[in-house]
Amino acid sequence: MWLRTSLVTRLLATCLVAPLLACGKDHLQPYVPPSDPGVLERTFSVAELQADLDTLFGWVDQTHPSLDARSPDSARARVHADLRARIDQPTTRREFYRLIGSATSVFRDGHAGVLAPFPEYNRHVESGGRVFPLQLARRNGAIEVLVDASAEQTVPRGAVLRSIEGKPIDSLLGHWSTYARGESPVLREAIVLEDLASWHWHLETGKSTPDAYQVRFVADGIERDARIRAVSRDSLMAHRKRSADGESGGATGVMRIDSTTPGVTWLEIPYFAGDEGAFERTVDEAIASARAHESAVLVVDVSRNPGGSTDQVEYLLARLTPRPCALVSKVEERLNAHNHGLLSWRGRDGTMRRMNDDVIVRPAEPGARFDGRVVALIGAPTYSAAIVFATALRDCGIGLLAGEPTGGFANQTGQIHFRELPHTRLRAFAPTRALVRPSGKAGADVLVPDLLLPAGDGRREQLTRMLLAMPMGTARH
Repeated sequence: MWLRTSLVTRLLATCLVAPLLACGKDHLQPYVPPSDPGVLERTFSVAELQADLDTLFGWVDQTHPSLDARSPDSARARVHADLRARIDQPTTRREFYRLIGSATSVFRDGHAGVLAPFPEYNRHVESGGRVFPLQLARRNGAIEVLVDASAEQTVPRGAVLRSIEGKPIDSLLGHWSTYARGESPVLREAIVLEDLASWHWHLETGKSTPDAYQVRFVADGIERDARIRAVSRDSLMAHRKRSADGESGGATGVMRIDSTTPGVTWLEIPYFAGDEGAFERTVDEAIASARAHESAVLVVDVSRNPGGSTDQVEYLLARLTPRPCALVSKVEERLNAHNHGLLSWRGRDGTMRRMNDDVIVRPAEPGARFDGRVVALIGAPTYSAAIVFATALRDCGIGLLAGEPTGGFANQTGQIHFRELPHTRLRAFAPTRALVRPSGKAGADVLVPDLLLPAGDGRREQLTRMLLAMPMGTARH
């Protein structure tokens, strides 16, 4: 089915993991090593850098199916001209990314922009290089520490971080977020926070990485200073996996089922990707657990889910919906050299083509479905296939949405294409398809939950109380 490969995978939803070996067409692969490995050592001329910048803006404009609806042409032209004027001396790929990468946010699409130079980062960490040791999250309006992976573990979980090396953390995040993909500042910040160490390395460190960092934080109402040592990437990831948030969020990718609260079963899905069989078994186990515990409510937590496979969305929805449900109401594709078909039989490059959008999810057998109240917990990082899931849940009358507004738009894009910029070989990306939600409501608006609950400690308990107090008919329209 066309839609099943149309949405961004987990590889693009997380930032700068180890590169994939090319396993198919390079224009559909995010992390492909540069066609010329020598570019990692080269210094590029002003003319070459300007040509790459021009290529980025021109190619995204020609490839994206609905760019003007997201980002006015005048705004893109202004950023393009400003960045071009700032290219005034030869530089390396890594230094050039610190300029061209900031163009990503102007496209206002989590599926468009330019990737950071991941080969350089991977070379750094694989050769024993160290990274910033803290993992952070925004909670209750503040930036809190989830993990301190340094040997000293000086900064306690829940401490509010104020600064790194004397730079206010809000200022740093605001700057780094201009390099992240996404429709809104809140989504871009969430993407940065999910992989803070790599963003810090790309945008703050020079040729050598510091052995330690000076940080200021507040714990137990007292403002403190500490010097924390850098760690290996493996050590940071191991600490994240051992932390409570790592086990229950996107850091590990582990689906979790919890039926310990009377009346409610929770199914946490960190992303719609990975082994299809394991995903399906876990969904079935969650429904069986809800029945065994006589749960009246099933909460599907996709609040940190950045997307993935719509195969898995279809499987999940089929076990939640009592009636047929369309995933989308309309899909259009912009044609280019990779998708126009043999001898351009599908149409000329640049034209828009309506696709077969008859993607209907039909209910599973009654014995395989959950028939109680269904609620999806969403948040700023909820994106791509996870937004498709949430809009279908609401528009098809399957259940309610709770949590915080998504950082991405309710109408998503998909089928991402990638290309190298001609000189630096940095990798640009842009979608070719525009999707309209099942209700047919067009526009560039975020998805707002029915029950607004900010992230933070106690949210699960608060939502549980609200749901159990609601009349049963409220969550299915």
